[in-house]
This record gives sequence, structure tokens and C-alpha cells, in this order.
Amino acid sequence: MEQKGVKNQNSAGAGVVLVSPKGDAMRYAIQIGFTNPSPTNNIAEYEGLLTGLRIAISLGIRRLLVKGDSEVVAQQTSKGYRATNKNMASYLQAYRWLESKFNELEV
Repeated sequence: MEQKGVKNQNSAGAGVVLVSPKGDAMRYAIQIGFTNPSPTNNIAEYEGLLTGLRIAISLGIRRLLVKGDSEVVAQQTSKGYRATNKNMASYLQAYRWLESKFNELEV
């Protein structure tokens, strides 16, 4: 799965691409409505990651390799960085719960 979160002054969104071992791709674009007027890029990245994981679970996928472009999200999910910010800790907790639904998951 490839995921990318994006934000600008007016909105935020994320893209998710699920690619099968045979190379078949399913693309998803997500528009995110935040109550916080200025979400960070890392929050948009987490939103993309969590949405992609939920889609994968709904499709019955149990083994997944995730590629993204946020070092913070990648390091937090692989236990390289601690999530000290309250918002990031909440996202990481949601990730851990979704992670438990997979037999194999690597970010």
C-alpha cells in the first residue's frame, strides 16, 4: 500500500493505492474535514495510513507493506520514535489497534 497525506491552507486530503502481488492497483482519494483549522502534514499522513489500513481490512487483506513519505509516521509506527504529542499519540494508538488485525504489517 502506498499512502500520502497532503494539506494546504483550505483543506487536507490523502491518497491510498493498494497494489496486489500481481500488480493490480486500486486507488483511493480521501478529502479530510478537520475540526482543527491547521492540521500538520504528519496528521494528514496518519489519516491516509489509517484509512488505507481500514480499506485493506475490509478487503480481507492480512499481509501488507506500507510505503509513505513521512519519516515521523514511519518511525513512530516502527517504534523508532515515541509519540510525545497528544494528537500523535492518539493516532499511534489507533494504528496499533488496526495493526493487530494483520498477520504481517510493515511500514
